[in-house]
Amino acid sequence: MIRPTNAGRFFIACHRDELDPRIRGSAVVAIDVIRASTTAITAVAAGHRCLLAASPADARQLAGRTDRALLAGEVGGEMPVGFDLQNSPVDLLALGEDDRPIVLVSTSGVPLMLAAAALAPVNVASLRNTQATANRLAGSCPRVAILGADREGRLRREDALCAARIGAGLQNRGYSAEDAATQRLLRRWGNAPDDSLLGGRSETYLRASGQVQDLEFVLSHIDDLDDAYAVTAAMEVERSR
Repeated sequence: MIRPTNAGRFFIACHRDELDPRIRGSAVVAIDVIRASTTAITAVAAGHRCLLAASPADARQLAGRTDRALLAGEVGGEMPVGFDLQNSPVDLLALGEDDRPIVLVSTSGVPLMLAAAALAPVNVASLRNTQATANRLAGSCPRVAILGADREGRLRREDALCAARIGAGLQNRGYSAEDAATQRLLRRWGNAPDDSLLGGRSETYLRASGQVQDLEFVLSHIDDLDDAYAVTAAMEVERSR
């Protein structure tokens, strides 16, 4: 592949409570592989609208204004009372031909998407669309901020893997890593195998809570989507146009 020179730059960071100030003037990639970003793009790929809500109370209000909407999500890993679905791509696909809109809440990923969308264009990525996301951003954005969501302030294994694959895709198109931390992450995760996401906190949680089917879904759906996804001004996840 011919690499253009000075195509742009990017950095990878973990979002906890406050957004990295460097996102201003950047295009943001929001990642929460287990599970909010995977659930959101799986919903849209399956033909649902996917609306984002900051809290269960906000979700209920939004669902009340949206015809036939279903409530999906978790807070602290637990599905809120009265919700229809967990924050789960497997639960969502079990709906089959039911194409009702989804209102999604989560502990980490959705708050990142909403906070970043107030300041910058936001793309939503998971391991289902790393290459499509890199393809979408390359050449169109001089600076890209790739952010993983985690309340403990450190990238989870699956998010580091996803972020590094997008970063490597941008590097292959002439972008440069902006800081030493991003360079180290690329060296560690850029060529790591799919199953390197195992062994972390997310796997432990899913197994302990009887939701291992979502872990299996993530591992069996690697770069199987050709679309990039973005958060609109209405705080809805859609295919990028």
